[in-house]
Amino acid sequence: MAKRDAPVPQVRLVLGMVMICVGLAMTAAISIASPSGVSGVRIWVVALPFAGAALVGFGPVYRWVKKL
Repeated sequence: MAKRDAPVPQVRLVLGMVMICVGLAMTAAISIASPSGVSGVRIWVVALPFAGAALVGFGPVYRWVKKL
């Protein structure tokens, strides 16, 4: 596991955790299926937990952005 250069700011931690929780709550409440969407999936519901994880500093999105 790589060592961080600097700790993650508390605002990013709180915002990221809120995004993760809201995304998972929306997944449970309204599902990811979208009857009116082109893809049939509510992309924002799927993406919200991953975006929150990237803000917090872990997960596949964070590792992918870190490589760029």
